[in-house]
Amino acid sequence: MEIGDFSFHDATILEVREYPEHQRLEIFVNFPVDWYNNKYEFRKMVFTDVSYYQVSGFPFAGKPAILEIHELNDSNGKKIEVATNAGKRVIGYGNFELTT
Repeated sequence: MEIGDFSFHDATILEVREYPEHQRLEIFVNFPVDWYNNKYEFRKMVFTDVSYYQVSGFPFAGKPAILEIHELNDSNGKKIEVATNAGKRVIGYGNFELTT
C-alpha cells in the first residue's frame, strides 16, 4: 500500500501518536469516503520505520485539515510533506498503511 494510492484532501487530523521506541507514527483522521455526500469515516495512517518527523505550523483553532500530500525525493527512503491549513508535517518512513 502506497500513500499515493489515496486522496487525503479534506481529511481532518484528530490525533497524532508517536512511538519513538518502535519508530512508529500514527495519525488518526476523519477520512473522506464520499465527498459529494460529505461522508467521512475514521481511519488511522500508520507509518513504520520512521526516520524523520517534523511539525511546523502556527496557532490554529480547531482540527487541521489535510490540503495535499507531496512525495519528496530522499536518498534514505520515502519522505512526504503533509500540507494542512495549520502548517505542515514532514515524515520520513519505510512503510505506510491506512487502517480502520
